[in-house]
Amino acid sequence: MDDARRRVILLVEDEAIIAMDEARRLEGYNYKVMIAASGEQAVRMVCSENLPVDLVLMDINLGEGMDGTEAAKMIHECRDIPVLFLSSHTETEIVKKTEQVTNYGYVVKNSSLTVLDASIKMAFRLFEANRSIRDQKIEIETAYEQMQVANEELQATQDDLIEHARALNESEKIFRSLFEKGPIGTAYHRMVYDSDGKPVNYVILEANPAYERMTGAVKPAGKLVTDVFAGIEKDPFDWVSTYGDVARTGKEIRFQQHLELNDRWYEIVAFQNKPDHFVTIFFEITGQKRMEEELRKSERNFRDTVWDMQVGVLLQGPRAEILLSNPKALELLGLSEEQLLGRTSFDPSWNVIHEDGSPFPGPTHPVPMAIATLRPILGVIMGVARPLIGDRVWLAVDALPQFDENGAVRQVVCTFVDVTERKTAEMKVVDLLREKEILLKEVQHRIKNNMNILGSLLRLQAETQENQEARDALQAAVNRIASMMVLYDKLYRSDTVGSISMNDYLPDLVGEIARNLSRKESVEVRTEIEDIVLDEKRLSSLGIIVNELMTNSMKYAFKDRADGRIKISARRVGSRVRLIYEDNGIGIPETAASPRSGSPIEAEGSPQVKGFGLQLVAMLVQQIDGTLEIERHGRARFIIEFDE
Repeated sequence: MDDARRRVILLVEDEAIIAMDEARRLEGYNYKVMIAASGEQAVRMVCSENLPVDLVLMDINLGEGMDGTEAAKMIHECRDIPVLFLSSHTETEIVKKTEQVTNYGYVVKNSSLTVLDASIKMAFRLFEANRSIRDQKIEIETAYEQMQVANEELQATQDDLIEHARALNESEKIFRSLFEKGPIGTAYHRMVYDSDGKPVNYVILEANPAYERMTGAVKPAGKLVTDVFAGIEKDPFDWVSTYGDVARTGKEIRFQQHLELNDRWYEIVAFQNKPDHFVTIFFEITGQKRMEEELRKSERNFRDTVWDMQVGVLLQGPRAEILLSNPKALELLGLSEEQLLGRTSFDPSWNVIHEDGSPFPGPTHPVPMAIATLRPILGVIMGVARPLIGDRVWLAVDALPQFDENGAVRQVVCTFVDVTERKTAEMKVVDLLREKEILLKEVQHRIKNNMNILGSLLRLQAETQENQEARDALQAAVNRIASMMVLYDKLYRSDTVGSISMNDYLPDLVGEIARNLSRKESVEVRTEIEDIVLDEKRLSSLGIIVNELMTNSMKYAFKDRADGRIKISARRVGSRVRLIYEDNGIGIPETAASPRSGSPIEAEGSPQVKGFGLQLVAMLVQQIDGTLEIERHGRARFIIEFDE
């Protein structure tokens, strides 16, 4: 066979090596092969470039972009050529996917070339049979009529007719198989006219099972349409007249129509195959039409419900495209309805920012997020630019997805309110807080500096005193100031207002006091403080208490001892806090406390306590509504309890 008569096959395969191998093998069977690496290229070659292609051998999975079934649909829209699917997939859902597209077979990859060649040839035969089916049917009917009229003449050429009839019978079998097993409803009719030549009825000569399933007709072959569909003449649509024009004029029509008798919608193609005879092809589109009607109802309900609301409302589709809006939404966004409808959340011209001023990308907007997660997205703050007004509006946005019967997002209701005034007020508060923080830092710095100056003055004054008692009194004052400075510094650095943890305060305070009271002999100071948060007033009192007790220990408890130890612990006991201060020194002399050791001290100036330091401790314990217990069993032990 020379090149002029070779069949041209367009092989659509995204794997280059596989495509080259398949092309080489097919050319060995005397086919001329062109290769397309994608569905888009295949559509372009067939539809735009109009290349001479006799058959498309289509892979289903073509990687990114258009898949094989989509490409086949587009090719059929522009050109009537056979498509044969070639795939490695044998799963039911993949095979069913190809059934939605007119095709001439399905061949599994890695089948032998003999099988592929046979499938290609069968596809050509099916295509030729399908394309000439109307002419063949006319020929068959004409042949049968002529056989009745000219039996003697036909008898004379019996051998030729038998052979011809065999060929026609083969074609009829192919047609019959397609007719009976195909998914498309098909019926063949003869128009009936009255005496004036007006179409008044038609006979359903033949109908396939798909037609019966789609229309609900029961064994309609050979019956008048008014008998099969009783009452059809009362249908608002004039079926008889519409088909009468087709049967009489030969024009082909395609239309969508509702049949009231069974409450179904159809897309119908009708064409004449010979005078007064016509074929109808039915596609049921009831589901599609009902979805369209639901959408229209939803739109009406949307308008009725939200039109006068003082909240911006948008109805957006499954691709985040804006379908409807109420007047408040147009007002808040500063756009007209023409500027808004059809626009998507992904449009960069929205120029949206987060509260912190960072960009707010379209895919992370509330509506796309609701579509992606299948969940409501609530309370999102967005700063949306309004270029026509020249400002930015701050909106609090909610996105509520609505679903179809299959659980897919049908639409998203997006509502939003103007929070610009609140946002502006918040920003003003932030600015004021920032200014206040700067001022507070300056004040705190000055207070801390003044306290340092006061401590330095007291130390200088102490150094000029010859009287040791006066020096000690001034040093005690320095230590008390130091305890307040430690607390003040902790409060200054704390994230909370007016309160910090004892564990953050007391260990540092103890270390500062130990440095100020340094002596030749080393003293081990150990703390075990739980994380107990108190207000600054009580912490200040506790700081002075610890300072007084440590001062007394350092001055009196460890005389002539090199192994001094101080332990300070604080922990919760029920709803109260227990602070224990103890040392291993010489203990408390009788002159410092009354003989009633172990009894609580609850009042200022109690006769149980003597000496300014311990009296100060007792007063501060009373100030925090606590109790003080002193133990004198060869050591000093102070137990202070107060409510947390």
